[in-house]
Parts: sequence; structure tokens; C-alpha cells
Amino acid sequence: MSSSEVLILIIVLLVTLSLMLRFILSGRQSNNLKYEKNKSLFSHAERSFLGVLESSLPEGLRVFGKVRVADVLSPSKENGRNGWQASFNKISSKHFDYILCDANTLQVKAAIELDDKSHKSKITAVRDRFLNEACQTAQLPIIRFNAKRAYTIKQVQEHILNSLSEHDTVTNDTNKDAASTIPERLNPADKTLLSSSKVAKSLGQTTDEFLSKLELCGYIENKDGEMSLTDKGQSIGGEHVKKSRFGPYFKWPSDFDPSWLEATEQ
Repeated sequence: MSSSEVLILIIVLLVTLSLMLRFILSGRQSNNLKYEKNKSLFSHAERSFLGVLESSLPEGLRVFGKVRVADVLSPSKENGRNGWQASFNKISSKHFDYILCDANTLQVKAAIELDDKSHKSKITAVRDRFLNEACQTAQLPIIRFNAKRAYTIKQVQEHILNSLSEHDTVTNDTNKDAASTIPERLNPADKTLLSSSKVAKSLGQTTDEFLSKLELCGYIENKDGEMSLTDKGQSIGGEHVKKSRFGPYFKWPSDFDPSWLEATEQ
């Protein structure tokens, strides 16, 4: 064996011994690692909103918090073998703030995100856009609420119901065999009526803002804890759908005039 071959053998042995020693030391070190319990699963804002959510949920739904995206969504087979891992990596470290499920079957019905000031940053905006697109491809409604100091249970409930109903309408348009899911949304007479969330979006408002203005102007009112449509609301073409799979909600003309919200209730 030449001297050069001996030198190479020695180097290989030294590298092997170094790797083995590093592995042994890392194993010992991992056994000595310590952890601390977090004080709370939720931030103060998230915990506050959870209480409102639990009080706002329509019958038959349950809410869970801090759920991994990978436990709700899976990479599509259409991505192929090479795309599967890349797709999974994008969701593996992300979570939804809340998940709505069927109370009996625990089938996932919707994801809910609470958007605070951090969501205005570019990094978070990229994350939000990705989650929106991922949920859209999976046909999972994602409902967003702006974080604030106080919430109205009825407005939160209305936003949830409108979003779920709106999603079912879109799904029904692409799946005609599901026409019986929410029959009132498929009635030809309702083609010019939109949910509160859709009208609010067209006016550049949040659903909460829109509903607050409707109540202030006297189009809807709170009677014994239940929101109802007034005669004034009916006069502009509003409709109160009292029975649907997700509970009651309001619909308004697609050509809703913003000036209708300028005058306050007398």
C-alpha cells in the first residue's frame, strides 16, 4: 500500500470517527434538553374572540383552535410525486386560528382567521394569500375577521352564516347535483339578491361595518336578542332568510345603493 493510500485511509477513518463522536454527543445533549410550558394556547385577543365564536355558532357546529393546516388540507394527487412534497412543505408549519366542524361527524366546514395588525406586514400578507388560494383549491371556505376590542355576537354569526351560504352557492354553481343543499339560493327569483357579506364587499366595507350601518339606518333591528328585517328594510328589497342549513341570514339587492346608508334612522 502506497503512502498516499495510507494517508487517504487515515483521513477517512478520522472523518468517520468524528461523525460518530458528534452523533453520540448530540444524542446525550438531546436527553438533557429542557422545555417550558406556555402560559396559554391563545393570545388574549384570540381567547377573547374564541368566546364570541362559541356563543355565535349556529346549532350543529363546533369550533377548534390552533389546528395545523396539514391536518385539514392534503396535497392533491394532481401535483404528482415531485409536487407532493413541495406542496406539503408549504403547509406543514402553518396553522389555522380556528376550524369549524360538524358537531357530530367532526367534518371540517370552514377555517376562520383572526386578522390583527401583524397581518398588514408583507410576510404575513404572503401567508394569508397562500392560505386563501389553498383553501379555494380545496373548496374550503376561509372566513376572516378583523381583530378589535369588542364584537357583536349577532354580527359575527351573520358573517359566518353569509360566508357558509355564499360558499355553498358557488359550489352549487359548479356542482349542479348539489342543487338541494340550499334551495332558496337557487330560486330564480333570488338572482338579484346577494348576501350581506357580498354586498359589503362590493361597497368596500367589512360585513360588521355594513350590518352596523343597516341597523343604524333602521333596515334591520334587534328584537329580544334576534336580528330581524324591518319594514324599511323590506322597502329596499331586503329579505330575511330564516331557515337554511346554517341558520338565518339577510339578502339584499345586487344594485344596493350606497346612499341608502347615508341617512340615519329617524
